[in-house]
Amino acid sequence: MTAPDDAPLKLLYVNAADAGGGGFQLAVDLMGALRRRGHPMALAVRYKQLDDPDIFEIRNDDYRWPLARLAHRALDTHVTKRNAGSASRTRRHRLAIALTEPDRLIRAARGYDDFRFPGTAHLLERCPFPPDVLHLHIAHGNYFDLRQLVALSRRLPVVLTLHDYWFITGGCGLPCGCERWRTTCGDCPQLPPGRPDRTHENRALKQSIYDASTLYVTAPSHAVARQARDSILGHARLIEAVPNGCDGHVFAPRDRAEARRRLGLPPDAIVLMAAASNPTKSKFKDWPTMLAALRRVGGRPRAEKVIALVLGTAEADAIPGLDVRGVPFVAGRDALAWHYAAADVFLHSALEETWGLVITEAMACGRPVVATGVGGIPDQVVDGETGFLVPPQSPERFADAIERLLDDAALRARMGDAAARRAHDNFTVDRVAARYEDFYARARADWLALPR
Repeated sequence: MTAPDDAPLKLLYVNAADAGGGGFQLAVDLMGALRRRGHPMALAVRYKQLDDPDIFEIRNDDYRWPLARLAHRALDTHVTKRNAGSASRTRRHRLAIALTEPDRLIRAARGYDDFRFPGTAHLLERCPFPPDVLHLHIAHGNYFDLRQLVALSRRLPVVLTLHDYWFITGGCGLPCGCERWRTTCGDCPQLPPGRPDRTHENRALKQSIYDASTLYVTAPSHAVARQARDSILGHARLIEAVPNGCDGHVFAPRDRAEARRRLGLPPDAIVLMAAASNPTKSKFKDWPTMLAALRRVGGRPRAEKVIALVLGTAEADAIPGLDVRGVPFVAGRDALAWHYAAADVFLHSALEETWGLVITEAMACGRPVVATGVGGIPDQVVDGETGFLVPPQSPERFADAIERLLDDAALRARMGDAAARRAHDNFTVDRVAARYEDFYARARADWLALPR
């Protein structure tokens, strides 16, 4: 017996974690928004950190052979007594595997994906209710057996979201311009020297799984959705772009003077801001381009003091003509929103990006954005309206766009207002939840209509 078309859908999410940044936080936020819309929700994760009764762990070790179960439980008890965190749990798992399932370590050392996670087969029975839709967010992270998609997709609609590219590659999360995922993978340019290359075999296994499954796919941007259609997921029943959302109640325009007072920033300075996880070290965020652009900006004399806030690192380079301040850690989204409010312009120089969540947050706080026009970013920033898009690895163009906003306070205000409107009209988690509500309903209707 099926539920009425207008009945709330019971939704089970799967994600590698329930706390952290990026795709982890996005899934938890979306879960909360859908609960507010009346949908029963559950989230299955590798390790549970949040105190939420609707979140449960996928207990893979409970279903291993007896000696493996004994080793995992003994080491679990030792870790618990030491009050250690998830890093210690991960080291404990590796030790237990080495003692009881050494063949798994050998295969991993040879470059093969490890999908031996038996808890996946018991996923639905551990859910507190029979779900109508299963939604996988980040499935890599040594906890989920992708091979179970074949059986799971026969029992209910299965949705995959490409927060990164792992679902369609032989192993990497961001291909960095490599196009081998379209055909075979292999000869992977991202593998470190000496590491065995099994990306062709890993991709081929994923393709065989997808070909035998009934799947529904979302991507955070139209660019990634197009790539999904050209990939081993191309035969999915539905492939659509559904943006990622931010908390529109937290990330909203705030008083700039109050923000400057809270952060100890001068009220009459112009503040540029960039934010990422360790931006000066990440090859994806392209700090060399950002640094070169800021050096050009600092080399042009101006009456106002210009401050560059770099959130996510304490190692920001000194730049003549600019007051560069590294901010290694910002605890909590409210504190992050005050940093956006204190800024005048937000900067993002990614080489590759499925979706820039910090861009969405900055826009929602009313800040114009200068960013590279790669991946999902053109879905967010309207060039010339909510900020400026520039080609990747073009510090001259990046600096020129920054200068246009530095030189024109009225333009900054106009673009900032437009950015806030665009973000709150399209990219808050409540708006995105409504989009997913529609997607789930159509996926379920399509799945129910399939011949059995």
